[in-house]
Amino acid sequence: MDAVAVRALQRLRDPEDTHLDVLARMVVDEATATPIVDIAHPRWLAGQLATALEAIVRQDSARDLLAERFDRQLESWKEEERSLGTWLPPEVDEPLRTALSKPWVPSEEMVFRLIDHDILWSLMRELLEGTLQRFRDRLRALDQGLFGGIGRRAARRGRGLLGGVAETMAGQVVGAVKNEVEGRMDVLVAEFLSSATREGLRVVARHVSNPEHAGDYGELRVSILDTLQDTEVKELAAEVEKLGVMDYVDILLRAVRTELDDPDFVDRTEQRVRTLLEEVGDGTLGAWLDEVGLRDVWADSTAELVAQRLRAVTHTDRFEQWWETLFTSA
Repeated sequence: MDAVAVRALQRLRDPEDTHLDVLARMVVDEATATPIVDIAHPRWLAGQLATALEAIVRQDSARDLLAERFDRQLESWKEEERSLGTWLPPEVDEPLRTALSKPWVPSEEMVFRLIDHDILWSLMRELLEGTLQRFRDRLRALDQGLFGGIGRRAARRGRGLLGGVAETMAGQVVGAVKNEVEGRMDVLVAEFLSSATREGLRVVARHVSNPEHAGDYGELRVSILDTLQDTEVKELAAEVEKLGVMDYVDILLRAVRTELDDPDFVDRTEQRVRTLLEEVGDGTLGAWLDEVGLRDVWADSTAELVAQRLRAVTHTDRFEQWWETLFTSA
């Protein structure tokens, strides 16, 4: 290898030299400025997706690797005392808040179908039943003063007229009235809960789908985000562990295997990718990243990664042979 080629190779391999970093940034800038439809053909993208999915789901080792990495990551999260918000890049926070706060008015029927479930019926019934029980307790307290007073007065008069027999009868009559009221109340409560539980869920659906409340629910979503961001990562990790995440991963892997077994998977995926790219039109990756406020952070991190890989390649024997050929070829 001649002296010029040697010096140039040394500069490429030198971590302090910036020429390779500039080249990497040129690659990233060129890619982000190119229309997405010109970067990759839909058929190629569909084929690459199918190949990648096949590699992941056809081997048990892939599932085991995912489980091992997830468990290791979860253990590290359990020791993390920082809040989730410290992990979220500032460039992501504001667009996320904007998206969450955007007013959204769902269909009332759709909301009702979503919440029309046994557990939510049970919750609504418990709320209503608790309210009625507290009301009955207050009635009982009133009853002690009302029926108890009537019984005592009847008993006093009975003693003056007919003696102990009248006193006993007065107490029995008052007791019978009280039992009748209690029994009738039980029937009314059962009838009320039967119809009110469904109506309560319907009120929830109506409230959620009311356009007048759309802004308030947007604020609620942002408030939930604030709460999550203010929560320590280790606390969230404990909750994630309860979910049994790998069970859901297994379900996902089985679903992907089923899709891959379909001989039309690549054709169908190609059509979906083509439709998506047609919607994008002549838009570039850079324009889309600008819209979501991520262009700078994405370009910087990607250029850094590309530069690292390029520099690693320059240290290989294959690159050195190619480099020498480049300088010696006529």
